[in-house]
Amino acid sequence: GFMCATETLTAKELTPYTFQHCKGQVEVGESFEVHYVHSSAGYSPEDLKEVDIDGIDDGLGGAANGRGILNPMIVVQAQV
Repeated sequence: GFMCATETLTAKELTPYTFQHCKGQVEVGESFEVHYVHSSAGYSPEDLKEVDIDGIDDGLGGAANGRGILNPMIVVQAQV
């Protein structure tokens, strides 16, 4: 994968930080690729009320098979 250069970062920019909302080993100075998955088979906010479903953990499988919709439209955006 692609790694962003860190040689030009200052000591302040490389200071360790405790990430509150990230899962896994996330560290300052590393490169991360984030995927935003959009699907016509995704869950609406109403679908998620009072149900124990994490709409994020489904990933591409949920985008392709969510709610039993055949041949849904899927768009994946990536950001490094």
